[in-house]
Amino acid sequence: MTAADLIIRPATVDDVRATSFAHSEMLPMGLFPALGVRFLRQWHKTVLAAPHGVLLVAVDRADGAYGGFLLGSTDHLTHTDALLRAWRSFFALALTGAVALLRNPSLAAEFARTRAVRWTRRIARAFVRSSRTAHGGSPQTAVLAGVAVFPGFRERGVGAALVNEFLKQCATDGAEVAELITDLQNENAARFYELLDWVPAGDSVTRDGNPIRLYRYFLNGGGTLPYRDRQ
Repeated sequence: MTAADLIIRPATVDDVRATSFAHSEMLPMGLFPALGVRFLRQWHKTVLAAPHGVLLVAVDRADGAYGGFLLGSTDHLTHTDALLRAWRSFFALALTGAVALLRNPSLAAEFARTRAVRWTRRIARAFVRSSRTAHGGSPQTAVLAGVAVFPGFRERGVGAALVNEFLKQCATDGAEVAELITDLQNENAARFYELLDWVPAGDSVTRDGNPIRLYRYFLNGGGTLPYRDRQ
């Protein structure tokens, strides 16, 4: 089986159980996966409902089996601010996260130490400014939050097909640049993105002490395809 045997399509709420479980199993780095599958399921639903949110799935044309998924946004600042202002979905997400933290005191202590103040300020800013001014004159930036290929579908171009579809959506939505972060300990991920023309843009360390690398992909915007897809 190759990527040609799969359909890349926008996910629906019915797909979220599969994508959130795969996220937990295959993309464990960071706070959100640490909060558990129930939180990830709520997060994926929230992304689906918010403007500029992207959740793609790759499914087998023959039997509908899942081959992979991709999560991201085509305008990260506007997407995040809209998510924070959608009080019902944000409250559901926050409540699910709070329950997960209460069940894991060590994770709750780490959250309070490394993220609580920053997130509180971020939420407060979202309620006192418009999404239009959130950019502050900076380029519209898309963010690829995660992509994973299910066992049995790897080494067949599925991940590349998901990323390429995401970049096309970013260009159509007017993004000028896309960004993602990889774990520096995962050399395969770095090699994968560099083969797809993503450019390393700096190394740093997360609040949890994990070494990471920022990658960027420059788009030509204006609703056309990424540069490398033009003939």
